[in-house]
Amino acid sequence: MGQHSKLERSARASVSLATIKRAIQERACLSGTHVQFRVRFAPHALGRDEKGKHIVLAFEYGGLTLGRSHWMSFAVDRLRDLQLTGDPWRSGSRESRPRFDLTDIEAAVGDSCST
Repeated sequence: MGQHSKLERSARASVSLATIKRAIQERACLSGTHVQFRVRFAPHALGRDEKGKHIVLAFEYGGLTLGRSHWMSFAVDRLRDLQLTGDPWRSGSRESRPRFDLTDIEAAVGDSCST
């Protein structure tokens, strides 16, 4: 079961990465599940953190927001069932965005990764 589970995670991560990259390129919003919670977000950048894990920098506007949109980073391996939503593109102010240390940027919208 361990090997089967690793293969499933790897395949799921590949699908998630492709979906996130497409959404960034098209400035499209996504919905899905992050650690068992429904989320709606606009992905702005995809890269790796200092440990080498894929992370997506996003502006979350539905789901975990608790009524308030905000900048968020999601571990890609914890995102499930990602789908394009057709919602209008969303973004927060650069001033409200906390510093996220992404390395090895694979996709980004405009200046999403500048500090």
